[in-house]
Amino acid sequence: MIMKISIFLTFLLILSISSLSIASGQMEPDSSQMEHDPSKDFAELLKDEGQFFSNKRSGDFHDTFVTKATQEPSNGIRVKAGTSVVLTGTIDREFSTILVEGNLRIIDTGDSALRVQKIIVAPSGSLTIGDNLSPIKADKKVEIVFLSNNEGEVGIFVFGKLWIHGKEVSPTFVGLEKYAKKWDKRLVVDTELTNWKRDDLVVITSPGDDKCNEVSKISKIAKQNVFLQTQLTCSHRSLSETETSMTSHVALLSRNVVISSEDEDNRGSVNFFHGSNGYIKYAQFDKLGPKEVLGRYPIHFHHLKDSSRGIEVIGNSITYSDNRWITIHDSNGIIVKNNVGYISQGHGFYSYACLPAQDRSQ
Repeated sequence: MIMKISIFLTFLLILSISSLSIASGQMEPDSSQMEHDPSKDFAELLKDEGQFFSNKRSGDFHDTFVTKATQEPSNGIRVKAGTSVVLTGTIDREFSTILVEGNLRIIDTGDSALRVQKIIVAPSGSLTIGDNLSPIKADKKVEIVFLSNNEGEVGIFVFGKLWIHGKEVSPTFVGLEKYAKKWDKRLVVDTELTNWKRDDLVVITSPGDDKCNEVSKISKIAKQNVFLQTQLTCSHRSLSETETSMTSHVALLSRNVVISSEDEDNRGSVNFFHGSNGYIKYAQFDKLGPKEVLGRYPIHFHHLKDSSRGIEVIGNSITYSDNRWITIHDSNGIIVKNNVGYISQGHGFYSYACLPAQDRSQ
């Protein structure tokens, strides 16, 4: 029984590595009894936008918005309702705002990234970055980088549908099977690993000592052996120690879908509003969450109430956040499972003003 409690507590530690106390931050105002009108949020995001360049028909993103659209990044682009646009391959320009009223599907971004200040998915629109039937392929990568915007919002704002499904990784974290000593470069874990790979980034936890949580890249995987590219700077406890010990874990941070901020002082966020739907699976959210800004977190569900039922947030990593990891505010029935967080300002996983037992975190 003691061992089971120890493992459970260590699992909780993985989900809150280096979290700072919520006491130093701000809490969301309690508006659970109020009706929230998402159209006001939508209008607010668009109020300072200039003229959009719109596509006339369905087709390729490059042909429509790179070759034909103006090269001025101050002008936004619009995927018109009733049309579908597919993005695949390297992108050599930046965008201020992408307004998605139809369907935008991103298959890969080659050796580049989609560099944009904000993506707004209208109530009629959908943004697809892999889905359950066609996840982003293992040899592909999708990267979205939020550009600095000192005059407005930065991030993805969903009033329609957002589907994200990177390459599935399982497990997302494992326990140490054997004690790992300082200066070691080999870890023996409790599970055979089949889809972690060379150059993937991992964090090795150190329960009770935040200074010894350490990050390294993988050099090789051999069944239950994880070989690191750098030596450990601390020792790490294992399952085989005494029952009173808290086991160290190894968590995978890398994903082949990466959403990040270019400017750490002007960070982006991913936000779902009432009436929106979708899921987020096997993606990395890096350097998101503007510090001490209410309502802007790496992954945020904002007043969805019962419209969020069925949404899944599975197998993601949220790294180096300045404002929590996943926040569920006045939204019910969301499944949060097998996510890994590393470094957060404030409590990482945060649920507020939701119906009791309506959200399942695993």
